[in-house]
Amino acid sequence: MKKEGSALVCLSGGLDSSVALYWACENYKTVEAVFFNYNQKALINERKASQNLCKTLNVTCYDINLEFLGEVSKSSLNKTDEKLPENIDLDSDQETKDSAKSVWVPNRNGLFINVAASIAEAKGFEDVIVGFNVEEAKTFPDNSFEFVNAINQSLSLSTQSAVKVVSPTISLNKTEIMRLGVNHGLDMESVWPCYTSGERICGVCESCQRFLRAKKAIS
Repeated sequence: MKKEGSALVCLSGGLDSSVALYWACENYKTVEAVFFNYNQKALINERKASQNLCKTLNVTCYDINLEFLGEVSKSSLNKTDEKLPENIDLDSDQETKDSAKSVWVPNRNGLFINVAASIAEAKGFEDVIVGFNVEEAKTFPDNSFEFVNAINQSLSLSTQSAVKVVSPTISLNKTEIMRLGVNHGLDMESVWPCYTSGERICGVCESCQRFLRAKKAIS
C-alpha cells in the first residue's frame, strides 16, 4: 500500500537518485521530480536519463536552470579545461579525498535541496527525496546523516510547512543501492552514472568506477 503523502525527488539520472525515485514512487501517493542544470559536463546525458526515467514512471519533472553555479565553480565537473580524476584507488583515503576535492561544486547539494524545498512548500509537498550514500559520505560530507539532520533543522525554520529531507539510500553503499534498485525494477542501463556525456559511460571517472564495482558485485 502506498504511503499517504507527497514527495519531490532531486533527480540527476545517476544510480542513487534513480533508485530514490523508484523508492518514492512505491512509498508516496504523489511524486514529482526536479532536475538541475548547473552546466555540468554530464548535463546532456543526465537530463536524458532523468527525463526517460520520469516518462517510464509517469512522473512530472521540473528542469531548473542553475547555470550560474557552473560559471562560478572551479570544479572539474564543470570546467572543460579541468581534467577529471581517472582510475583512482577507491580504497585509498588520500586518492578519494583528492578526487572529491577536484569534483567538488560549491554548496551544490545545499543549493539543490533549498530550491527543491521552495518548490515543495509552494506545492504543498511534505518531503524532498535525495539519493545519498554511506560510501561517498566519507569524502562528501553533504551526503552524510549529519548534513541531512542539519538541513532539516534549517528547513524547519525556513519553510512554514517544515519540509523534510528524506534519503532512502543514505545508510547503504553502492552495491546495496544497486541491489535495491534491481529489486524495485530499475533497469541499470537506463541510468547515467558518468561524470561526462557521450555515447557510453567513460568507465574511468570515480562515479563510473563505483557504479561498475557495484554492478560486478551483484552479477
